[in-house]
Amino acid sequence: MELRYGIIDENVRKRSVLDIILHERQSFKQAVKTPALIGIEGTLALMRAVNEQAARGLRALSFEPRILLPPGTEEETLRDLYRQICRAGFPLGLEIGGGYAEVTDAVTRPVVTGTVTGIPFQSAQDAGNISEFSDVPDTSNISDYQIIRASCDRTPPETCAGMDIVAAGQVGLEGSWILVHSCRDQLRDRFQESLLIRLQELTQQMCILRAAETAASSMAAAADSSGASSATAAAMAVSAETAVSAAAAASSVAAGAGQMVSLSGGGVFAGLWELSKRTGCGMTIDLPLVPILQETIEITNYLEINPYLMRSAGCLLIAAPDGKSMAEALQAADIPAVCIGTLQDSNDKIIRNGEELRSLDRPQTDALDLYLHRHRPGG
Repeated sequence: MELRYGIIDENVRKRSVLDIILHERQSFKQAVKTPALIGIEGTLALMRAVNEQAARGLRALSFEPRILLPPGTEEETLRDLYRQICRAGFPLGLEIGGGYAEVTDAVTRPVVTGTVTGIPFQSAQDAGNISEFSDVPDTSNISDYQIIRASCDRTPPETCAGMDIVAAGQVGLEGSWILVHSCRDQLRDRFQESLLIRLQELTQQMCILRAAETAASSMAAAADSSGASSATAAAMAVSAETAVSAAAAASSVAAGAGQMVSLSGGGVFAGLWELSKRTGCGMTIDLPLVPILQETIEITNYLEINPYLMRSAGCLLIAAPDGKSMAEALQAADIPAVCIGTLQDSNDKIIRNGEELRSLDRPQTDALDLYLHRHRPGG
């Protein structure tokens, strides 16, 4: 059935939003195998929101979608979007709200955004680790003010020169996942179906929450071992006049606020530029060390897309005093990680590829977006 123009009515909301959320929740709890995701917009919207909060030291607890649909959209499309959101969010322990949906001529394709509610990593650990969907931590003792301040405050830039840059996850993973969904027929002409299926099944690897939490814990442990107390860290992050708790402030520092970057549009090169901006340092990067799946290299070479300029949700950049120890801590948690370079006390941003040296350019338009734009139907 075609959705009518404007905000969806209550009957549609019940059967295609609330009932879908309830069904997917029950299916997840009962470990019922669900079919492959039909689209990508809902999944990507949730992953990006969760990743942005994780890079700021916050564990997401809930997601409220906001969906805009073009005129002529069928009701089944709305259901599919909520299925995607639920199947991506429930394994992460998120509550999914009904949110808001509207049919409008302001868009020509479905647009999904959303609001994430989260708490600092340390507060989430104190309240209880979320390992199952039913284990929602008790946040009654955490004020809204604490949550807002912990998510917005950033530690003033420290002298980070000499720190290592660790990459956790795989560069270009998000872009590869999108290509498998958007260009499957074209890719089938060159690659075996098994390769495309492997990439399609990497949905949960696009979330950097575990990597960010592990990095935060590693940094906190290193700070404790060097004699830096949580109270001192809190004082550095937030002035004594604020009402933010010491635990929330300390967790923000431990998480490396301003020193972790979740990759997204523009790829790893855009992420490195952002890390340089946040730390106030230059850098030297060894390009061959940047982690990237062989499957990603193969399909981007075939489509002539630069994978280092392609969407890369699922990869986290971390500035760490001891990159080797940080990488080992992440690897111990079964998270791929490698030290790819160092921060320098200069403005130079150097990319080294064997004997070749070049400067890092300012962030460019995402290579995948350019490719999809140029090859869109009727383009």
